[in-house]
Amino acid sequence: MAIKSLVRLASLTSLERRLIKAACEASGKAHCPYSNFPVGAAILTYDNKIFTGCNIESCSSGATICAERVAIFKAVSEGYTRFKALAIYAPAAPLKGDSCGCGICRQVLAEFGLDVMVLKLRNDGMVRRKTVKQLLPNAFTPTIRAGKRVPTLPDQIRAIVDSLTPDVLSPRYAKVTGRNKFFGHCYVASEALFHMQGGAQSGYVPQVIHHEGGTHWYLKHQVTEKIVDLTGKQFRKPVPYAQGKGCGFLTKKPSKRAQIVIDRANALLAKGA
Repeated sequence: MAIKSLVRLASLTSLERRLIKAACEASGKAHCPYSNFPVGAAILTYDNKIFTGCNIESCSSGATICAERVAIFKAVSEGYTRFKALAIYAPAAPLKGDSCGCGICRQVLAEFGLDVMVLKLRNDGMVRRKTVKQLLPNAFTPTIRAGKRVPTLPDQIRAIVDSLTPDVLSPRYAKVTGRNKFFGHCYVASEALFHMQGGAQSGYVPQVIHHEGGTHWYLKHQVTEKIVDLTGKQFRKPVPYAQGKGCGFLTKKPSKRAQIVIDRANALLAKGA
């Protein structure tokens, strides 16, 4: 699902508006006697805690630090390293100025996830929305520095799909024959990917919808709104994802069937499949 890059402030969620308000208030605390360009930032954790920051300048220019990094460092110093969104406001910026942070701040954000949504409030009341991945393509990340190729989301999806066999079907579907390989696997496939991505900390939320006479499960990212449906190919008609509802899995830990799929998928990934 495509996300509008430029939206009205009023169209944001109440939590996003609260985050932007915090950034606006933080801009009033900026120490910027040399540039006279105050900036405020506010970062939102996955626990919905907000940490704010403002730019702090120094007569020794190299010691100056941006508002975005102040907010991030405050959050990290309190033990938070998983973030949903970062809001930025610069009251002295041009009316339609929507620069979303400098390169260094974008790089620091990439340290903690490429799916973090950056919200830049313009002085005309519009808000620029972009993920870190969009703002910093081909980012230098911890996995690159480690010299390891960490499985990507598409890698994990392929491995899970290749791991779906009749023995991991729930009893209600196990005796149904003549259907394609995706039939009946939506729950266990979504559950497996959810946990491989980090569970609740991944940002993905299980979704359920009634489609073509049955219940269908898939995942939706709560920040980017990205839809991940591993078994949607089983249907004749497109799945109306907009009608889906957030719903938790039956267990907090992987079920036995999901763990089987996870173990198989990890074994395939270890072989480079």
